[in-house]
Amino acid sequence: MKKYFSLLILSSLILMGIYSCKNQPDQANQALYDEVMKIHDEVMPEMSTMHKLEKQLYERLGNEFISEYEKSSALKAIDSLMNASESMMVWMKEFKLPEELQKQKSYLESEKVRISQVNIDMKGSIEFAKSVLK
Repeated sequence: MKKYFSLLILSSLILMGIYSCKNQPDQANQALYDEVMKIHDEVMPEMSTMHKLEKQLYERLGNEFISEYEKSSALKAIDSLMNASESMMVWMKEFKLPEELQKQKSYLESEKVRISQVNIDMKGSIEFAKSVLK
């Protein structure tokens, strides 16, 4: 599990380094770019919350007295957390602002939709995991 977390952190740092070197939008698209980044920046810190919840769920699965229902719920919550985490990693990897100025606005609009869905998925998986752990 620690190996998975270390790999996740290393991947995140590499992607953030690459991401920080990306093109910057022109002035007309700066506000839209800032909106996209605000959504990303709001939810990115939740990656550590998701990891902690996943760890707690795996610990619960190790309990020999866990019911089949609880086991099934924990596995679903783990799957949800992993999928949401993967969605964020994919979004960060694929985000690349076009150099052509006329393509930036439509690209940023579509990326705003994508990162908003990642935000919803991550927050939803966190809430589901917390409810399973109660």
